[in-house]
Amino acid sequence: MKTLNLIIVFLLSVFISSTAYSQECRNFFNSNTFKKIIPKDFKDYGQAINKSVEINETNNFEIVFNGNEEYLMIIAAEPGYGPVHFRILTPDNKMVLFDNETKKFNESANFYMQKTQSLSVEVTVMNTNEKNAPSKVKLVCLGIKINNRHYTE
Repeated sequence: MKTLNLIIVFLLSVFISSTAYSQECRNFFNSNTFKKIIPKDFKDYGQAINKSVEINETNNFEIVFNGNEEYLMIIAAEPGYGPVHFRILTPDNKMVLFDNETKKFNESANFYMQKTQSLSVEVTVMNTNEKNAPSKVKLVCLGIKINNRHYTE
């Protein structure tokens, strides 16, 4: 019975601490990291994601993009972590449409969608800072901000 109580206390503490940490990430996409590089004619697409994620773990997000729109997607981790590796893929055959590794881990992608479709966004926050060793920090804030504008030729 004591063992069961200890397990319950442990699980509750893990749940409470992870919930508290994820709430710290709630407005991460409102930070200056995102605001400084968004052109004024781009509007908020309304599918911003901020989440606490594990370092070096790949996270997948399915996002629907409307056709005849140009998009600016910015993906960043909290300061001191990174780089952030992300890829945009087709959900059916996992064909890679964009990989920021080829752009020296640039935090943004600018692209045009001809037709409305769902795409997979695969994101991994890597840790190259020795002060933030995985044994010390396991969760970091990740923000994905998507802006769009109507495409005109």
